[in-house]
Amino acid sequence: MDMNVGTIDRWIRIAAAAILIVAGVQFDGLVRWLAWAGALVMVATAAMRLCPIWLALKINTAKKALHLKKT
Repeated sequence: MDMNVGTIDRWIRIAAAAILIVAGVQFDGLVRWLAWAGALVMVATAAMRLCPIWLALKINTAKKALHLKKT
C-alpha cells in the first residue's frame, strides 16, 4: 500500500501525540486512557506513514516521487 501521510502531516501528528500524552498525565480515568489511545494512534500513523481515515477520504499529503525520462 502506498503512503498517504506527508512530512508536515507526520510532524503535526507527532506534536498532537505529545499534547495528548501530556493531557493523559494531567487527567485521570477515562480521559487519561482516551488521550493515551489517541496518542498511540497518532504515533502509529506517523511511523507507518499510512492513515486509514485519509485512505477512506482519498486524501494524500505525501508527495509522489517525480521520475524524469532521459531522452
